[in-house]
Amino acid sequence: MLQSTAQLLRKQTGFSKTSSLVLFLLTACIFSAFCIYRVKSIDYEHWGRQSRPGEWFWFKDGFKGQAMKWHLRSVIPAGALMPFQFLPIIRQKSIAIHRILGRVVLILLLIGNITAVIVSPWAFGGTVTTQAACVSLAILITVAMAKGIRGIRSGNLDVHRVWMLRTWAYAGSILTMRPINILFHIMVRIFQPNKFQTVSTCEQLASIYDSMSPPSNEMISHYPMCLDDTTNKTLVVVLAKLSRSRPDQTSALTTLTFGAALWAGTLINVVLIEWYLQATEDETSRLKMVCMNKRRGKETDEKSL
Repeated sequence: MLQSTAQLLRKQTGFSKTSSLVLFLLTACIFSAFCIYRVKSIDYEHWGRQSRPGEWFWFKDGFKGQAMKWHLRSVIPAGALMPFQFLPIIRQKSIAIHRILGRVVLILLLIGNITAVIVSPWAFGGTVTTQAACVSLAILITVAMAKGIRGIRSGNLDVHRVWMLRTWAYAGSILTMRPINILFHIMVRIFQPNKFQTVSTCEQLASIYDSMSPPSNEMISHYPMCLDDTTNKTLVVVLAKLSRSRPDQTSALTTLTFGAALWAGTLINVVLIEWYLQATEDETSRLKMVCMNKRRGKETDEKSL
């Protein structure tokens, strides 16, 4: 029964190996499902209500808000459409659809990279670690994308395949890092619950407490120095701790862990995609032979003219 189901799925999708189909379902389809689940975030007001405590303070309006808005409107559709680019059946039945969809998805991904770099100084606390991780990941994705485009323009299907797989493996780091970030939260709570702190301002803390449902007036009891703060710029030390009742502390913890989690997620995906490329080197060799045979055929046709 299981074998017949796998054969049917392979026939419908165009995969020649069950292992390739399984990997497709566990990687591309899960990433796409994550993006579809987050599609409501394209509604910017909805994203603001669901975002990490303190994020809306930075991105509710202005240039930063526009950058975040376009980041969400580009990366979410790009990720949702991505699996169609790796379905063999689409390339076999209609290469034109593959090409058109590829251009659309890569343009969206490029917009997402640019806007990610723009918002990185404020997103998730905007620490140096977070900014460095975001910029490095954007560069990795953009370089891989450029190499993939160059490969197909020069007629090298093998090069195109390798670098497009790397492009989306790198982009998938943003999903890989999420369980890692949760793990970091749990580790801090268990092993060092009261060690780490971050710095915020009274104005930002006020926005966090005002965004609670219902809004809380407990901020002054936690941060009495903000009572006489007329400039809203007074710096306040916030304990980084996982707490349901203290969103300011949970936000501080995410500020500490996000950058490290993104670095870890990127590293894991880089290693995994290189392992996959090594494991499927026969497919790369096959595509290389296809390209060589096409060139030879073209040269023969030209000589006959």
